[in-house]
Amino acid sequence: MVAANERARRKPADVLRGLIPWPPLPHADHAAGALPGPPLILEGPAITSLLPYDRPEDFVRRVYLYPGGKLAEAIHVVDPARCQGYRFNTPLLPGSTLGDVLYLTFGVLLCHSPLLPPGALAGKIGVRARDEDFRYRRRVPPGAAVTVGVELLGRRGDLLAAHGWATAGGETVFEARRCWIGLLPRDEGDRRP
Repeated sequence: MVAANERARRKPADVLRGLIPWPPLPHADHAAGALPGPPLILEGPAITSLLPYDRPEDFVRRVYLYPGGKLAEAIHVVDPARCQGYRFNTPLLPGSTLGDVLYLTFGVLLCHSPLLPPGALAGKIGVRARDEDFRYRRRVPPGAAVTVGVELLGRRGDLLAAHGWATAGGETVFEARRCWIGLLPRDEGDRRP
């Protein structure tokens, strides 16, 4: 897991521009910005997402939902069968898989966050809406354990924004300035927000 000071360091200064920020929970410690206590840990079938992923537990082994409802981290172990090589004998994790794990973690956080009123998600489906400044920093080899972090930033109507990053072996391998999930009624799941 990533230390709290590293999470704060990763967020760009202007990332909240144009968003309605999430209000803190009433019983949150305003000095620390989070609630005390251990994270909620989801494993196996308990990993449910607002986005329609089949068997999300195949992508992530464990999800940590931190008190306060704004932060989640997921552990993804790179399966050698999903790796492909662009040069002979150098299999690497495709960047698209990192993006999928990021959005899956974002969807799990939205599904379980106390910041969203229960009725806000009723009858709705989440769709991947927009990516801003996705940057791949380092290669990820097969067998590596990747920690993907997502921090809720705010909303704009039915669009929800988060900041994301991934680390492996203590180094940042991926960063996303902002990623967006749109909420649509279930019968309009194929329409782009």
